[in-house]
Amino acid sequence: MEEQRPMYPFKLEGPAPSPETVNILDRRFRSICLDWSNVVDVTLAAVTVDECLELFRQGRQVGCCDLQVQAGNHGYPIPDRPILHEGIERMDISFWGDDGLAPQLFDKIAFPSLAHLENSPGQTRHTSIDSPAAFFSRSACLVHHVKLSRLQVSVADVIRVLQTLPTVQFLHLFDITLTEEFFNFIKETNVISGVGDCFLPCLETLCFSGPRQYSWTLVQRLIPLFSPSPEEDQVLRLWRELEIGVLEEGPDRTFIDEDTIAYFDNLGRRGIRANVEDLTSGGDYIKDSREYHNRRQQGEHTGAEHRQDDD
Repeated sequence: MEEQRPMYPFKLEGPAPSPETVNILDRRFRSICLDWSNVVDVTLAAVTVDECLELFRQGRQVGCCDLQVQAGNHGYPIPDRPILHEGIERMDISFWGDDGLAPQLFDKIAFPSLAHLENSPGQTRHTSIDSPAAFFSRSACLVHHVKLSRLQVSVADVIRVLQTLPTVQFLHLFDITLTEEFFNFIKETNVISGVGDCFLPCLETLCFSGPRQYSWTLVQRLIPLFSPSPEEDQVLRLWRELEIGVLEEGPDRTFIDEDTIAYFDNLGRRGIRANVEDLTSGGDYIKDSREYHNRRQQGEHTGAEHRQDDD
Protein backbone atom coordinates (compact mmCIF):
# COMPACT_ATOMS: atom_id res chain seq x y z
CA MET A 1 0.00 0.00 0.00
CA GLU A 2 1.16 3.55 -0.69
CA GLU A 3 1.96 5.24 2.60
CA GLN A 4 1.84 8.90 1.53
CA ARG A 5 -1.00 10.65 -0.27
CA PRO A 6 -1.49 14.31 -1.14
CA MET A 7 -2.79 16.43 1.72
CA TYR A 8 -3.59 19.57 -0.27
CA PRO A 9 -7.36 20.02 -0.41
CA PHE A 10 -9.48 19.12 -3.39
CA LYS A 11 -12.19 21.76 -3.38
CA LEU A 12 -14.63 22.98 -6.01
CA GLU A 13 -15.97 26.51 -6.19
CA GLY A 14 -19.27 27.12 -4.44
CA PRO A 15 -21.01 24.86 -1.93
CA ALA A 16 -19.37 21.52 -1.15
CA PRO A 17 -20.70 18.87 -3.54
CA SER A 18 -22.97 16.22 -2.06
CA PRO A 19 -22.72 13.14 -4.31
CA GLU A 20 -24.28 9.74 -3.74
CA THR A 21 -21.18 7.79 -4.82
CA VAL A 22 -17.60 8.56 -3.74
CA ASN A 23 -14.44 6.75 -4.84
CA ILE A 24 -11.19 8.06 -3.31
CA LEU A 25 -7.99 6.26 -4.23
CA ASP A 26 -5.12 8.71 -3.90
CA ARG A 27 -6.06 11.47 -1.44
CA ARG A 28 -6.50 11.81 2.28
CA PHE A 29 -10.03 11.74 3.59
CA ARG A 30 -9.52 15.15 5.22
CA SER A 31 -8.38 16.73 1.94
CA ILE A 32 -11.68 15.99 0.15
CA CYS A 33 -14.11 18.84 0.75
CA LEU A 34 -17.47 17.10 0.44
CA ASP A 35 -20.85 17.17 2.08
CA TRP A 36 -21.08 13.51 3.14
CA SER A 37 -24.73 13.67 4.17
CA ASN A 38 -26.07 12.18 0.90
CA VAL A 39 -23.31 9.65 0.17
CA VAL A 40 -24.69 6.14 -0.25
CA ASP A 41 -21.77 4.20 -1.77
CA VAL A 42 -18.15 4.92 -0.82
CA THR A 43 -14.72 3.45 -1.60
CA LEU A 44 -11.69 4.65 0.38
CA ALA A 45 -8.16 3.37 -0.26
CA ALA A 46 -5.37 3.61 2.34
CA VAL A 47 -7.69 5.09 4.95
CA THR A 48 -6.89 5.13 8.67
CA VAL A 49 -9.16 3.92 11.46
CA ASP A 50 -9.98 7.44 12.68
CA GLU A 51 -10.89 8.43 9.10
CA CYS A 52 -13.23 5.43 8.85
CA LEU A 53 -14.94 6.42 12.09
CA GLU A 54 -15.31 10.00 10.87
CA LEU A 55 -16.91 8.69 7.67
CA PHE A 56 -19.44 6.75 9.75
CA ARG A 57 -20.17 9.89 11.78
CA GLN A 58 -20.67 12.18 8.79
CA GLY A 59 -22.08 9.75 6.23
CA ARG A 60 -25.32 8.71 7.88
CA GLN A 61 -26.84 7.61 4.55
CA VAL A 62 -23.97 5.30 3.61
CA GLY A 63 -25.27 1.84 2.78
CA CYS A 64 -22.25 0.29 1.08
CA CYS A 65 -18.56 0.85 1.83
CA ASP A 66 -15.28 -0.59 0.55
CA LEU A 67 -12.41 0.28 2.90
CA GLN A 68 -8.68 -0.46 2.72
CA VAL A 69 -7.47 0.32 6.23
CA GLN A 70 -3.86 1.17 7.05
CA ALA A 71 -1.96 2.25 10.16
CA GLY A 72 -1.85 5.88 11.21
CA ASN A 73 -3.97 8.61 12.72
CA HIS A 74 -5.02 11.88 11.15
CA GLY A 75 -6.49 13.69 14.11
CA TYR A 76 -10.15 12.72 14.12
CA PRO A 77 -11.55 11.98 17.58
CA ILE A 78 -11.93 8.35 18.65
CA PRO A 79 -15.33 7.84 20.32
CA ASP A 80 -15.66 6.42 23.81
CA ARG A 81 -18.66 4.34 22.72
CA PRO A 82 -19.24 2.41 19.49
CA ILE A 83 -20.76 4.41 16.65
CA LEU A 84 -24.22 3.08 15.81
CA HIS A 85 -24.79 3.25 12.04
CA GLU A 86 -28.18 1.91 11.03
CA GLY A 87 -27.74 2.32 7.26
CA ILE A 88 -24.71 0.24 6.34
CA GLU A 89 -25.83 -3.02 4.74
CA ARG A 90 -22.63 -4.03 2.97
CA MET A 91 -18.98 -3.62 3.95
CA ASP A 92 -15.88 -4.90 2.16
CA ILE A 93 -12.83 -4.26 4.32
CA SER A 94 -9.15 -5.18 4.27
CA PHE A 95 -6.37 -4.33 6.72
CA TRP A 96 -2.85 -3.32 5.71
CA GLY A 97 -0.65 -3.02 8.76
CA ASP A 98 -0.31 -4.42 12.24
CA ASP A 99 -2.73 -6.88 13.80
CA GLY A 100 -4.22 -4.18 16.04
CA LEU A 101 -6.06 -2.37 13.24
CA ALA A 102 -9.08 -4.68 13.15
CA PRO A 103 -9.81 -4.39 16.90
CA GLN A 104 -9.36 -0.60 16.74
CA LEU A 105 -12.15 -0.41 14.17
CA PHE A 106 -14.49 -3.24 15.12
CA ASP A 107 -14.50 -2.22 18.79
CA LYS A 108 -15.89 1.22 17.83
CA ILE A 109 -18.78 0.34 15.49
CA ALA A 110 -22.20 -1.32 15.51
CA PHE A 111 -24.05 -1.99 12.23
CA PRO A 112 -27.49 -3.53 12.95
CA SER A 113 -28.49 -3.49 9.25
CA LEU A 114 -25.35 -5.25 8.00
CA ALA A 115 -26.21 -8.10 5.63
CA HIS A 116 -22.97 -8.57 3.67
CA LEU A 117 -19.45 -8.48 5.13
CA GLU A 118 -16.25 -9.34 3.30
CA ASN A 119 -12.96 -9.17 5.16
CA SER A 120 -10.83 -9.28 2.02
CA PRO A 121 -7.22 -10.48 2.22
CA GLY A 122 -4.74 -7.71 2.95
CA GLN A 123 -1.29 -7.81 4.53
CA THR A 124 -2.52 -8.52 8.03
CA ARG A 125 -2.91 -11.95 9.61
CA HIS A 126 -5.45 -11.71 12.41
CA THR A 127 -4.38 -13.48 15.59
CA SER A 128 -7.53 -12.76 17.60
CA ILE A 129 -11.20 -13.22 16.82
CA ASP A 130 -12.50 -11.39 19.89
CA SER A 131 -13.24 -8.03 18.25
CA PRO A 132 -15.14 -9.37 15.19
CA ALA A 133 -17.11 -11.71 17.46
CA ALA A 134 -18.02 -8.82 19.78
CA PHE A 135 -18.90 -6.64 16.76
CA PHE A 136 -21.37 -9.22 15.44
CA SER A 137 -22.93 -9.71 18.87
CA ARG A 138 -23.14 -5.95 19.49
CA SER A 139 -24.66 -5.27 16.07
CA ALA A 140 -27.22 -8.10 16.31
CA CYS A 141 -27.32 -7.96 12.52
CA LEU A 142 -29.06 -10.50 10.28
CA VAL A 143 -25.98 -10.94 8.12
CA HIS A 144 -26.33 -13.53 5.34
CA HIS A 145 -23.00 -13.25 3.48
CA VAL A 146 -19.66 -13.41 5.32
CA LYS A 147 -16.08 -13.74 4.13
CA LEU A 148 -13.31 -14.03 6.71
CA SER A 149 -9.67 -13.95 5.63
CA ARG A 150 -6.26 -14.78 7.05
CA LEU A 151 -7.30 -15.77 10.56
CA GLN A 152 -4.30 -17.17 12.40
CA VAL A 153 -6.42 -18.58 15.20
CA SER A 154 -7.56 -21.97 16.42
CA VAL A 155 -10.49 -23.79 14.85
CA ALA A 156 -12.28 -23.41 18.20
CA ASP A 157 -12.02 -19.62 17.81
CA VAL A 158 -13.31 -19.80 14.22
CA ILE A 159 -16.29 -21.81 15.44
CA ARG A 160 -16.83 -19.31 18.26
CA VAL A 161 -17.22 -16.35 15.91
CA LEU A 162 -19.42 -18.36 13.54
CA GLN A 163 -21.74 -19.12 16.46
CA THR A 164 -22.62 -15.41 16.49
CA LEU A 165 -23.86 -15.65 12.86
CA PRO A 166 -27.00 -17.83 12.84
CA THR A 167 -28.44 -16.17 9.72
CA VAL A 168 -25.44 -16.71 7.42
CA GLN A 169 -26.28 -18.37 4.10
CA PHE A 170 -22.94 -17.84 2.33
CA LEU A 171 -19.67 -18.40 4.21
CA HIS A 172 -16.17 -18.04 2.75
CA LEU A 173 -13.12 -18.84 4.87
CA PHE A 174 -10.03 -17.65 2.99
CA ASP A 175 -6.46 -18.67 3.88
CA ILE A 176 -7.53 -20.18 7.19
CA THR A 177 -6.11 -23.48 8.44
CA LEU A 178 -8.94 -25.97 8.95
CA THR A 179 -8.46 -29.18 10.90
CA GLU A 180 -10.49 -32.30 11.64
CA GLU A 181 -12.24 -30.43 14.46
CA PHE A 182 -13.93 -28.09 11.96
CA PHE A 183 -15.13 -30.84 9.63
CA ASN A 184 -16.47 -32.90 12.52
CA PHE A 185 -18.32 -29.90 13.97
CA ILE A 186 -20.03 -29.18 10.64
CA LYS A 187 -20.99 -32.85 10.38
CA GLU A 188 -22.37 -33.01 13.92
CA THR A 189 -24.49 -29.89 13.39
CA ASN A 190 -25.85 -30.77 9.94
CA VAL A 191 -28.94 -32.24 11.56
CA ILE A 192 -30.90 -29.57 13.40
CA SER A 193 -32.84 -30.74 16.43
CA GLY A 194 -35.15 -27.74 16.67
CA VAL A 195 -34.30 -27.15 20.33
CA GLY A 196 -31.64 -24.88 21.71
CA ASP A 197 -29.14 -22.88 19.72
CA CYS A 198 -28.22 -24.21 16.28
CA PHE A 199 -24.92 -23.72 14.48
CA LEU A 200 -25.26 -22.03 11.07
CA PRO A 201 -28.78 -23.40 10.48
CA CYS A 202 -29.26 -21.26 7.34
CA LEU A 203 -25.94 -22.15 5.70
CA GLU A 204 -26.33 -22.96 1.99
CA THR A 205 -22.90 -22.25 0.49
CA LEU A 206 -19.55 -23.02 2.09
CA CYS A 207 -16.27 -21.91 0.50
CA PHE A 208 -12.85 -22.41 2.02
CA SER A 209 -9.38 -22.06 0.58
CA GLY A 210 -5.73 -22.17 1.52
CA PRO A 211 -3.02 -24.75 2.19
CA ARG A 212 -4.58 -28.20 2.48
CA GLN A 213 -3.87 -29.69 5.89
CA TYR A 214 -6.84 -32.06 5.88
CA SER A 215 -7.63 -35.36 4.19
CA TRP A 216 -10.20 -35.67 1.40
CA THR A 217 -12.02 -38.20 3.56
CA LEU A 218 -12.77 -35.39 6.01
CA VAL A 219 -14.35 -33.33 3.23
CA GLN A 220 -16.95 -36.07 2.78
CA ARG A 221 -18.23 -35.31 6.29
CA LEU A 222 -19.34 -31.78 5.41
CA ILE A 223 -22.55 -32.52 3.53
CA PRO A 224 -24.51 -35.74 4.17
CA LEU A 225 -25.67 -37.68 1.14
CA PHE A 226 -28.76 -39.03 2.87
CA SER A 227 -31.53 -37.31 4.81
CA PRO A 228 -32.51 -38.37 8.33
CA SER A 229 -35.36 -40.81 8.73
CA PRO A 230 -38.85 -39.26 8.34
CA GLU A 231 -39.89 -40.06 11.88
CA GLU A 232 -37.11 -37.94 13.31
CA ASP A 233 -38.00 -34.34 14.07
CA GLN A 234 -34.91 -33.06 12.28
CA VAL A 235 -34.04 -31.13 9.15
CA LEU A 236 -30.84 -30.71 7.19
CA ARG A 237 -29.20 -27.52 6.07
CA LEU A 238 -30.43 -26.59 2.62
CA TRP A 239 -27.06 -27.05 0.96
CA ARG A 240 -26.58 -25.52 -2.48
CA GLU A 241 -22.83 -25.29 -3.04
CA LEU A 242 -19.46 -26.47 -1.75
CA GLU A 243 -16.43 -24.67 -3.15
CA ILE A 244 -12.85 -25.49 -2.16
CA GLY A 245 -9.63 -23.77 -3.15
CA VAL A 246 -6.56 -25.97 -2.79
CA LEU A 247 -2.98 -24.76 -2.57
CA GLU A 248 -0.70 -27.76 -3.12
CA GLU A 249 2.86 -26.54 -2.69
CA GLY A 250 5.92 -28.58 -3.60
CA PRO A 251 6.52 -31.31 -6.19
CA ASP A 252 4.39 -33.99 -4.50
CA ARG A 253 0.92 -33.14 -5.72
CA THR A 254 -1.82 -35.22 -4.10
CA PHE A 255 -4.88 -35.81 -6.25
CA ILE A 256 -8.40 -36.29 -4.92
CA ASP A 257 -9.07 -39.97 -4.24
CA GLU A 258 -11.72 -41.81 -6.25
CA ASP A 259 -14.12 -42.19 -3.32
CA THR A 260 -14.20 -38.42 -2.80
CA ILE A 261 -14.65 -37.83 -6.54
CA ALA A 262 -17.66 -40.16 -6.38
CA TYR A 263 -18.89 -38.17 -3.36
CA PHE A 264 -18.71 -34.92 -5.35
CA ASP A 265 -20.57 -36.62 -8.22
CA ASN A 266 -23.31 -37.72 -5.82
CA LEU A 267 -23.63 -34.17 -4.51
CA GLY A 268 -24.17 -33.03 -8.08
CA ARG A 269 -26.96 -35.57 -8.53
CA ARG A 270 -28.64 -34.05 -5.48
CA GLY A 271 -28.44 -30.60 -7.05
CA ILE A 272 -25.54 -29.45 -4.86
CA ARG A 273 -22.73 -27.85 -6.84
CA ALA A 274 -19.24 -29.00 -5.85
CA ASN A 275 -16.15 -27.27 -7.20
CA VAL A 276 -12.49 -27.67 -6.26
CA GLU A 277 -10.04 -25.16 -7.73
CA ASP A 278 -6.28 -25.55 -7.92
CA LEU A 279 -5.19 -22.15 -6.61
CA THR A 280 -1.75 -22.52 -8.21
CA SER A 281 -2.91 -23.14 -11.78
CA GLY A 282 -6.55 -22.05 -11.60
CA GLY A 283 -7.51 -25.48 -12.94
CA ASP A 284 -10.40 -27.77 -12.06
CA TYR A 285 -8.96 -30.06 -9.38
CA ILE A 286 -11.77 -32.61 -9.66
CA LYS A 287 -11.27 -32.88 -13.43
CA ASP A 288 -7.48 -33.12 -13.06
CA SER A 289 -7.85 -35.84 -10.41
CA ARG A 290 -10.34 -37.78 -12.51
CA GLU A 291 -7.97 -37.68 -15.49
CA TYR A 292 -5.08 -38.79 -13.28
CA HIS A 293 -6.97 -41.87 -12.10
CA ASN A 294 -8.05 -42.68 -15.67
CA ARG A 295 -4.42 -42.54 -16.85
CA ARG A 296 -3.34 -44.69 -13.93
CA GLN A 297 -6.02 -47.29 -14.64
CA GLN A 298 -5.16 -47.34 -18.34
CA GLY A 299 -1.51 -47.81 -17.46
CA GLU A 300 -2.35 -50.69 -15.14
CA HIS A 301 -4.55 -52.25 -17.83
CA THR A 302 -1.81 -51.92 -20.46
CA GLY A 303 0.73 -53.39 -18.06
CA ALA A 304 -1.55 -56.37 -17.38
CA GLU A 305 -1.96 -57.00 -21.12
CA HIS A 306 1.81 -56.96 -21.61
CA ARG A 307 2.27 -59.46 -18.80
CA GLN A 308 -0.31 -61.75 -20.41
CA ASP A 309 1.51 -61.52 -23.75
CA ASP A 310 4.78 -62.42 -22.05
CA ASP A 311 3.14 -65.51 -20.56
